[in-house]
Amino acid sequence: MSKERGADGRMTRGAYLALQTMAQRAAYLRTFYPEGATMRVRAQVASIRSDRMTIRALAFVQPDGREAPFALYSDAAGDMIWAVRGDAGAPQDFSAACAQRGIGQGSSITCTLVLPAHLSGRDVSFDMRTVQPAGVAATEARDVPSFEAAVRYAQGFLHYHYGLDYDMDVLRLYALALQTDQLVLLVGRSGTGKSSLARHFPEAFGFPRAAVIPVQAGWNDRADLLGCYNPIDQTYVATPFLDALLAAVRLATEPVNRERLFCLCLDEMNLAHVEYYFAEFLSVLQDGAPRIRLYSDSIAADVRSELADNPFVPEDAGGGLTAERMRTLGAAERQYAESLRRKARMLAQYPPSFSIPRNVRFIGTLNQDETTLDLSPKVLDRAFVVRLDAAAAPVEEAAGERYEAAARWRAAGAYPEAAADDRKTGARRLAAVRAALYAPSGTAQGGAALPTLSSRVWRATFGSPAFPAWQRGLGTARAVDALLALAFLPKLRLDGRAYREQKEAIARLCGTDTVSARILAAIDDSTSIDYWRS
Repeated sequence: MSKERGADGRMTRGAYLALQTMAQRAAYLRTFYPEGATMRVRAQVASIRSDRMTIRALAFVQPDGREAPFALYSDAAGDMIWAVRGDAGAPQDFSAACAQRGIGQGSSITCTLVLPAHLSGRDVSFDMRTVQPAGVAATEARDVPSFEAAVRYAQGFLHYHYGLDYDMDVLRLYALALQTDQLVLLVGRSGTGKSSLARHFPEAFGFPRAAVIPVQAGWNDRADLLGCYNPIDQTYVATPFLDALLAAVRLATEPVNRERLFCLCLDEMNLAHVEYYFAEFLSVLQDGAPRIRLYSDSIAADVRSELADNPFVPEDAGGGLTAERMRTLGAAERQYAESLRRKARMLAQYPPSFSIPRNVRFIGTLNQDETTLDLSPKVLDRAFVVRLDAAAAPVEEAAGERYEAAARWRAAGAYPEAAADDRKTGARRLAAVRAALYAPSGTAQGGAALPTLSSRVWRATFGSPAFPAWQRGLGTARAVDALLALAFLPKLRLDGRAYREQKEAIARLCGTDTVSARILAAIDDSTSIDYWRS
């Protein structure tokens, strides 16, 4: 059994999940939370009855208000915890108490659990007085004057809290990409901090830490990502990605969280063909109201019909069959009752379809080595790519700054101070880009034909309704430079005659002393330009 531990002395998630039995997990958890200890958690309500309440624990709320993933101490985020006692063990009318607080099935709550002597995952209790509707715990946001100041604050936050150092150019591009509804890809060699950036950057703005799901090399269709309906057992077989996505969707739709981002990261996304397993998302994310279907409405209707007024539905699945009565049933009846429980749980946890709110973001990390696969034009047309080339220089901490609060997140152009802007220079660059990359003929300066941006990409970049806000937040020249780095350079794969004819035109387009010029220098080996093999 692995005993590897993190920097805080606790066992790492990988080592913890090696503890295969509930007894081993309970023993480990008990070292931090002894009998009678209280634990503040954020949870989702699965069901409410007058005498009990079933919650789905999502995260621990630490004393400083920050959250730790429940999955660190459990084999799956989403273990069901039954609360069978109320205040000090006295009878409690959960239905009435929840109604008074505006809490219903599916609500997000915070509550204080009281741990029992034996951790079975189903026998904890809580004081109903501690149960309140909840968004995601967060410290009060700190106002910053400009988009640039917000990015610099995030740079210091990541260094101070996690020892992570990133160049301002990288963070600026990443922050801008997160302000769009595009898929965001972080690309670079192993060890450049892609996963850490995806995981911790949201915390700098008071958002929950991104859920990171590792991609497997064998993924080749939507079932690997979202799971599938099992027609034999008539239940839904879910995946960690789906559980994380549904948790984010439920939180993102709560009114208190409408202005907050919820990020999901697919780690090492190009170990498998992205256009295969992520195809459905590539399509629906282009819609005004993206929606994912898990199984048909007719299946859900059949399950509801079977559960309605069925005497074999167990109490915890919304029926009247008590645990005591269950013990008197024959083997076949018990098996049927268990199947009904699974079906009820499927309807409660996995709806036939669901919408993806606009404040949910999808991120992917991509390694550049011989073990990974190239991305198709379909993926690149729907993504912004942020390149991390090498380890950044150590960040200098601001004197006396402890980065205890998160910076306030705004649209790039909504900060009080606009970026300094040389309008003439910016206008010239914008005009050159428009002529070179969107002209129907695709003719660039000097007569060299450049790869043009598709109408889809143009609408997401220079033709976006948000582009004027990006100009205000970054300045026109820097906004143009950022979009060239995010959306144009990742499409470049030139050699031979194309390289000789287009090299100079591309260099003029990128300019000098710019992010795009530095990336171009990194991907130009004097015989070819290849963003993905440099």
